Amino acid sequence: MTTTQDSIKLDFDSWNIKITENDRRNVLKLYVKLNKEESMAFKNFMSTVKPDNVTENQFIKAIFSLGVESMEGQLIRAVEEQMATSGVDLGESVEIVEDSEEETEDSNETTEDTEVKV
Repeated sequence: MTTTQDSIKLDFDSWNIKITENDRRNVLKLYVKLNKEESMAFKNFMSTVKPDNVTENQFIKAIFSLGVESMEGQLIRAVEEQMATSGVDLGESVEIVEDSEEETEDSNETTEDTEVKV
């Protein structure tokens, strides 16, 4: 018996993504509107993969977090590869300059300024 597996191509160009920021509360909301086929594919994926003891919200947050971590890892590898091919060492290209402690005029607090030069 042969089974066929249908796949749904995600059309990222047609996605309606809305980002809402509330600076006062320091909140960021992401809305992703999927079409009917994409919604059904995601629901099927979630019902197959999501553990029973995990809520839908937790699962979606985990997917988002793993995606961010994956992208961060790719960026780090790309920077490391670029540095290796160009012969640049990040430690050599960054100079940290620290000023001595100085008192602020308005109070007796001390501050330490750190400046990074690249």
